[in-house]
Amino acid sequence: FTFPKISEASKMKLTTVALQILLVDFFLKAGVLSETPTDTFKGCSTPSFEWATYSNRSTARMYGMRGAYANGNIFAAGFVKSTIDPDVTTVVDDHEFSISGPYSVSDATGTNAITKTAKLRSYSGAEGAIENAGGSFGQYDVGVAKIDAVTGEPKDFFVWHGDSLDETSGLAASGDSIAVSGHFTGHLAATLVDGTTKTIWNSNVGEGGIALDADQFHPNNKSGHAETGVDDGFIIKANADTGVADWIVHFPQSNADAEMVAVDFDTSMNVFGAGYSCAKADDAEFKICDGVVAMFASSDGALMWEKTLPDIGALFTIKYDNEQEGGLYVTGT
Repeated sequence: FTFPKISEASKMKLTTVALQILLVDFFLKAGVLSETPTDTFKGCSTPSFEWATYSNRSTARMYGMRGAYANGNIFAAGFVKSTIDPDVTTVVDDHEFSISGPYSVSDATGTNAITKTAKLRSYSGAEGAIENAGGSFGQYDVGVAKIDAVTGEPKDFFVWHGDSLDETSGLAASGDSIAVSGHFTGHLAATLVDGTTKTIWNSNVGEGGIALDADQFHPNNKSGHAETGVDDGFIIKANADTGVADWIVHFPQSNADAEMVAVDFDTSMNVFGAGYSCAKADDAEFKICDGVVAMFASSDGALMWEKTLPDIGALFTIKYDNEQEGGLYVTGT
């Protein structure tokens, strides 16, 4: 009988495996390793935490973007959407979205949890780019959850509705007020303190118009010249207890893309906003984006001043210095 020839590479592999077996056997005998796993790296033990509050319905989803704290409450802002396609599924619950809590280590199933619900408009797939989970990708609303910071109990959920893509990117809370900002492609509406409803329309769509799917597309593209829709910016200042808006403003406006990325309050409850505004000429290959900073009056949202920063493509954060009144800090790129 003749043994088959073994290549040098195979010999090295066999030698390595044999050495590994010898090392494991040595460590077991030396007590360095245990034949019975003793660690809990992949165990089922629950990590320690104060509380957890979250949305637990498959009929809607929320994408959390920003958080803020004021008067013992946590505010979590993002954009929300119904996952129901009314052309396919009958809407049996008038409140698709819910937020429930608190959950804790001692009450993991939420025996004492409280649930707050909110009504969202359900769009058919024909009314926007179809998403795998159902419903429409291009139909989002602005949402803010209010949660007790100590207990984790959800107190309320505020929603501002609009047709097409409404994205939340900024949030600030101070005293009995919150400010929310972002950008939108179709229209966005808010019920005001006097009971009336104010609707702002994207400048590229016009009143009564509907945004095209192509204008709502936001690719994950690192190119600063990439097509990112024809959004306009918005800011909403609202009562932190009721969610009723003091005002809603349409700023900045653009034929390419614009957004109020971040907001903050000063000591008089005026609102500062920071973001960007892009423009694209009819015969231009690329758009040009400038950073934007603006101040809005506390009472009615009137534009008090604005400053364009052409050497900065976009601003991402803004912070008012409460200790040194008049200090304003921004970051961007």
